[in-house]
Amino acid sequence: MSDAKDVGRTGDHHGQDGGREEIWAGDVQRGTAGDPAQTAPMMSQNDADAGQKIEGILVQTRADVAGHDDVDPRSILAQRLKEAGIAVTDEEFEAVAVRLNG
Repeated sequence: MSDAKDVGRTGDHHGQDGGREEIWAGDVQRGTAGDPAQTAPMMSQNDADAGQKIEGILVQTRADVAGHDDVDPRSILAQRLKEAGIAVTDEEFEAVAVRLNG
């Protein structure tokens, strides 16, 4: 029987980490027991593709601007795409921006 700390590790990682080593929460917790601040990720993050990131930004922007008539949702959308490092063509931006109201 395998050691409990090894259960599920082989072939059980489904993230798209771009070659990063796996970091297991238990390993990090044991190594930082007593430390006042968390300095390492507790879970591996899945890297979303550009389409998924755009969809997430669209959904979040739509929620954030709802009921705020004093803001320009298109400007906020453009800013968030830029901050996320997502380059889109004018046509792609228009297609996403049209969906802000929907």
